[in-house]
Amino acid sequence: MKLLTCVVFALLFVAPAWTQTFDIKQHLASWTPIAPQQDPSTYTAAPSGCVFNNLIYVARHGNRYPTSSKVKILNTLQTRLARSTPNQQFAWLKNWTNPVPSSSAGQLAPSGEKSLYDLAKRLKAAFPSQFNTTYNPDAFPIRSTYVSRVAQSALSFAYGLFEGTGSLPGGYKPVWVQTGSETNDVLLRPYDLCQKYLVLDSQPNVELDKWFQTATPRVAAQISQLTGIANLTIDDALGLWIACQLEVGVYNSTSGICSLFNEERALVMEYYEDLDTYWPESYGYDINWQLSAPLLQEIAAKLNESATASKPTPRFYFAHGENIVPLASILGLFKDDEKLFANSSAEFIAKRKFRNSLIAPFSANFAFAQYKCSGSEPRIKLLHNEKETQFPGCSSLYCPMSEFFSLYRTALSYNFDSICAVTTTTTTTAPTAAPTTAPTAAPTVTPTTAPTAAPTAAPTAAPTPAASSATQININFAGMLSR
Repeated sequence: MKLLTCVVFALLFVAPAWTQTFDIKQHLASWTPIAPQQDPSTYTAAPSGCVFNNLIYVARHGNRYPTSSKVKILNTLQTRLARSTPNQQFAWLKNWTNPVPSSSAGQLAPSGEKSLYDLAKRLKAAFPSQFNTTYNPDAFPIRSTYVSRVAQSALSFAYGLFEGTGSLPGGYKPVWVQTGSETNDVLLRPYDLCQKYLVLDSQPNVELDKWFQTATPRVAAQISQLTGIANLTIDDALGLWIACQLEVGVYNSTSGICSLFNEERALVMEYYEDLDTYWPESYGYDINWQLSAPLLQEIAAKLNESATASKPTPRFYFAHGENIVPLASILGLFKDDEKLFANSSAEFIAKRKFRNSLIAPFSANFAFAQYKCSGSEPRIKLLHNEKETQFPGCSSLYCPMSEFFSLYRTALSYNFDSICAVTTTTTTTAPTAAPTTAPTAAPTVTPTTAPTAAPTAAPTAAPTPAASSATQININFAGMLSR
């Protein structure tokens, strides 16, 4: 264990290829504030004869306050710091207070409202022809989960789209947002209804716990030495990290608690967060990304409809990080050649593709932009967080519809009840086998109707686990750091 910790801290913060200057605001995992990733003026021109036709949009809610479990951690941190004796430089820590009352736990913050509003303005500028008509609830269907922060995010987004077009004071235009069922929303909250997933998600995240036990003590020791606060524990380090995420994610400040996290310490905690997302939401188990099949099937069906519609209908879906990450995974994005483990090499950790700070920050989004083409089939271009992103395996950024349907044929034919059925071979601990790849090329399917073919293969069961000797700690990490 000691050797692992030393190696990690010696090599972990080799600068990732995608960043030149370290900015902690870009390394807060699901608490990372979204920023435009590409100026629409730099988007690749559509192929000759192709014109924009329709848009299907999926977004995560905006910046929010911590949930109740984290508010309790922050209250404990406040008590811990009040009893501490920091050195003069960090004397202010003794007076630090948790700014979030329990009544605000989990709610959308003003910064989240503004984030979705700004996002809508940028989308409208990128696709002006999509929004040059009067609002009608049938022409612009918007759907969200039942959770208040998600519905409010949808409304903030809609306000940005239709601001100034209404007859109420200030030109406000009321819009309709359809919210899913609290108990039966297969489309946007499938993880609540899938028994196989619930069995797996109830188990300890072994790799997360290993990393917490081996890497975080050094973070705590370094902060203890920096501040003069004696005997900081790994739980204290976690509390400070959550406080830093709050300061940036909600208040856009890095001058307080975040000043305790230099690049080295922040990257250790970021990998902690990624282990907390990778295993229960992404490539850790096949069922994680298979859960996104109903949403991908919905997107494909709507794209199919709009390909022949005289007046295509754009659609907007607002949900959670647990939707964005599995959707990215079922599409095959951000996939490394090996799984993420606590004992992965320092070089692999530093250069990994899977980073939730990039995948599902606050207000993360996917735009499926459809183009009609003269003399050839329609094409689809994917934007992830406003950046042009080619579908893995497709021959072009503007992916022909037939290729899109072929690439994801297996996922488009999954049956939710079948993939979620619990069998005696269902495993419940971290696997060591390489992950089954996201759906790859299959025989061509002509995109004229929604996919109905039976799966080409039975859904893959979760890989066989390896026993772990890691000591388990008394913290329930399941879902704590992402929703």
